Amino acid sequence: MGADLVVDHAGDVVAQLASAGIAAVDVALSTANSSPGNLPWIAKLLQPFGHLSVVNGSPGLDVNTLVPKAVSLHTEIIFSRLLND
Repeated sequence: MGADLVVDHAGDVVAQLASAGIAAVDVALSTANSSPGNLPWIAKLLQPFGHLSVVNGSPGLDVNTLVPKAVSLHTEIIFSRLLND
């Protein structure tokens, strides 16, 4: 078992996926307080009606670029259950 494609997140993710024949994705996961910096390329790659899962509490996450595509935003923090029981 292994990865079908390895992407270097420090590089141009959109270009790397395009060179592999992938123009868009249905789902994206952003973690470790990287969401604000990654959101521009994630918004480019997500299909309309796609899903973005954000696992962090990044302040200032501007999701306006996702609105025209009607992307669903899913948020999570590690202590969600503990905080809400």
